[in-house]
Amino acid sequence: MLLDEIGSYLQSVGVGAVGSTIFKGDLPDEPVACLALLDGPSSMPDFAHGTDGPNIEYPRFQIIARGTREAGGQIAARQLADNAYVALCRVVNLTLSGTRYLRIEPLQTPFLIGRDANGNVQIGANFEATKVPS
Repeated sequence: MLLDEIGSYLQSVGVGAVGSTIFKGDLPDEPVACLALLDGPSSMPDFAHGTDGPNIEYPRFQIIARGTREAGGQIAARQLADNAYVALCRVVNLTLSGTRYLRIEPLQTPFLIGRDANGNVQIGANFEATKVPS
């Protein structure tokens, strides 16, 4: 699955640890400082004549880095988002957990989403992957 593959990749390049600072499909209340990977709406896949299914898929996903409301929280969240952004932009013709990714492209650079109900800062970015169906 996409979020599993992305989470494992980000962990392997040192962005964080899945289940500790990187969470898939959810932004839990704790820890405050963490990175969430969330599914998004996908673009239409590519089909080739004579095949039983899509040849290329274009799933989209979002990252949300959260930092504390205290001084320095926004800087820490920005750094976490930037680290994930750079790592994801480096995915070109790479196999992640058995799935071939042709590219992961950002739809924008990390941006300030705002603050959550507890005043913690959230920095996000959206991505589109180009991958072979798994």
